[in-house]
Amino acid sequence: MKSPTHPAHLTEGARGFAARRSVGMLASTAFSIGTKALQAIASFATVHQLVRLWGLSGYGLWVTLTAFALYIALFDMGVGYGVKNRISEAWGRGDPAGATDAVRVGLAIYLLASLVALLAGIPIVGLVAPFKDHVSAASILWAACVLSFFLSFHNLVLQGLARFKVLALLSLIAPVTWFAVLQLWPEGSPLPLELGAGIYSAALLFQGCISVMVSRRVHAFNLDAWYRTGWKEALPLLRTGTQFLALQLTGFALYGSGSFLVYRSLGGAQTAQYDAANKVFSIFTIAFSTLISIAWTEISRAKAAGDYERLESIHRLLHLAALGFLLGAAMACYASAPLTFALTGIRVASSDTAVFAVFIGVQMMAFTSAVFLNAFERLRAQIFAAVVSVPIFFAVAFGLLALGWGMPSIPAASAVATIPSLVVCFLVARRLLVTPAPAASPFGNGTIR
Repeated sequence: MKSPTHPAHLTEGARGFAARRSVGMLASTAFSIGTKALQAIASFATVHQLVRLWGLSGYGLWVTLTAFALYIALFDMGVGYGVKNRISEAWGRGDPAGATDAVRVGLAIYLLASLVALLAGIPIVGLVAPFKDHVSAASILWAACVLSFFLSFHNLVLQGLARFKVLALLSLIAPVTWFAVLQLWPEGSPLPLELGAGIYSAALLFQGCISVMVSRRVHAFNLDAWYRTGWKEALPLLRTGTQFLALQLTGFALYGSGSFLVYRSLGGAQTAQYDAANKVFSIFTIAFSTLISIAWTEISRAKAAGDYERLESIHRLLHLAALGFLLGAAMACYASAPLTFALTGIRVASSDTAVFAVFIGVQMMAFTSAVFLNAFERLRAQIFAAVVSVPIFFAVAFGLLALGWGMPSIPAASAVATIPSLVVCFLVARRLLVTPAPAASPFGNGTIR
């Protein structure tokens, strides 16, 4: 039996509203991509400056040191995704205050997770190379990234409230500040690694503090005594978060460990080349991820409203967008070598960059359906596919490295390992679009299977 909100029962007015929401989603995406373009310009110019100041190997070391911010993001235990879903669903039901408990509990969990992350940094910085070889810089960066992680909770609130244009502007603060300092740095004057770490950290924290101020001005959640949250209140979000955490861990292995593997296997110079090629082709994934983030909120709201026609239209839109971005990446392959050098000042052969286009194509197609599973919190099949993908990734990566493929081994392995998730997520997403989900409590996890 069809749901009363199935497309066959929707009025023309409802369809018109859905169309306007789609236009609004695309407008927010276009604005966000525009700011991401500015961020990318600052990022590429920053690479030029850092290579000039520290050389290719020094820049490769910097990439490896700053990459551990990805590790710290794992300490939210997946709770952030659950909080974002609760906020979006509450607004979809017309009950924004209904997400207050989730926000209050999430903030308390983020505080606890930040303390754990800070302590975890002690053995990592002290024992793991190359962090232990640059203890002062690594310690500054780790501490700043932990505090920035805690402040980033307010970005989740803004995402749940669909304040994407505000988020896009806020995301410019740290990279533009860091770039401006490097531009103003006196010509011929050395920049010590520790001082660079301090300046970069200050830019991150400045952005985080501004995000908190903006978030507190726009949201209507009562956060009085949030620090008194009890475990009984936190358990529903933690149960949901545990499943998202599993996806975060596997995602880190597939997409976040590349710089570290290249540095340990091939050295700083090839790490710099890997980062340069990755930055160029990540232009497409960053733009697409912006659309995915906005779509996630829209999917959660449509799910809460039972609007399956809108869910179907979003799914089609995301597939068309993924194909468009993939076509752009394929075209970029023809000029990848001069393009990479022009944008980063680092020379990378075209034969070493082509595989990045293949990888991001597979990744984008997987994300197109995975976002529906995330918004519906139907994660078990996705987790199974992701867990299977991890040993595939490492087997292919080390095999290709042994065969002498060099740094292209990493994106090639990621592409191969992502295929199981692509297939599973597509099949499950199609089932979700024709099968109304059971009603979930606004704070619990009744939608998880």
